[in-house]
Amino acid sequence: MMTYYCEMNSVRHINIMHGEKLFHILDSFFSFHKCYVWDEHYLKVFQKLHAAKEQFIVEQPPFFYELKQLSCNKGHGFKYFLDGTESINEILNITKQVKSKFNDLILRAHPLHTDCKRLENFKINFENPHLVAINDSIKNSEYVCAKCSTVLYKGYLMGKKVVIDDMTDPLLFNQLIDMDYIMFSKEYIKLSDLLSLSVN
Repeated sequence: MMTYYCEMNSVRHINIMHGEKLFHILDSFFSFHKCYVWDEHYLKVFQKLHAAKEQFIVEQPPFFYELKQLSCNKGHGFKYFLDGTESINEILNITKQVKSKFNDLILRAHPLHTDCKRLENFKINFENPHLVAINDSIKNSEYVCAKCSTVLYKGYLMGKKVVIDDMTDPLLFNQLIDMDYIMFSKEYIKLSDLLSLSVN
């Protein structure tokens, strides 16, 4: 409707992707004069949703190229990026399971939804997002882990070992598969598989 309205007023309607997209009915049947997407993967997702085919242009924003330049930094350690929905028991369980293989685990708090004071009270080793920039956080890590986050795609661009947590919320993990989450089309490791391996 917005595109039709713009056409009636001789205005071009251009959409620029600004966040991850999943296979969801809310993004079906749309049509812009141009629609810029980050990755070929999204063409397939949107075409399954019957979006107009001729509108798409695959082009990554400049800061993605900056991330790729950081891929030479190997980094070290295992970093888990919280999304703020985890209960304290889930956080403690993540810590216990991951530290059985990675003693250098650091949990990065979500800048909006994680209560850092609470993490401090439970003596959890965490990174304060207000003190360390997100790109620096990813750059200095070897393993980048989350349930579902743009952080994983950034880690992929930066050449990190991307780990998807399939243990904390298995239902979400299976839903993400059904919804064509982009990281399942890239190289990744399931957390359960990683923890079952011997890590030197």
